[in-house]
Amino acid sequence: MAKNECGSIPLASGIAASYSESIGEQYEDASGNGYLRLIGQPMLIYGADHAALARVLDRALARGVQPALYSEEMFSTTHYAANRNAVCGVEREDLNLVGIAIRAEVLWYSDIVGRCKHAR
Repeated sequence: MAKNECGSIPLASGIAASYSESIGEQYEDASGNGYLRLIGQPMLIYGADHAALARVLDRALARGVQPALYSEEMFSTTHYAANRNAVCGVEREDLNLVGIAIRAEVLWYSDIVGRCKHAR
């Protein structure tokens, strides 16, 4: 479970990097100190096993939704290029998924996510 929780940060960054409109405005406290912008749109986090994550990936791709993903192999790498290589060398149906992030139309969201449960 801890690995999936750790993977949510890079997954969120994939959405933020691809959709600049998902980022809110800079924060500032009453003393005038500035703080970095955060994702300004709601994020729903679900828990799922490998089979359910594979179904989410298939459904997203079938609807033209490009997801961010995190595979088990990425936990053993030490840098970004190695992460990409860990994915590049594996066929889609063989990806050992531990996390996936999507940004989709509201009407498609439940069709893509299916019966996955909200993480608590």
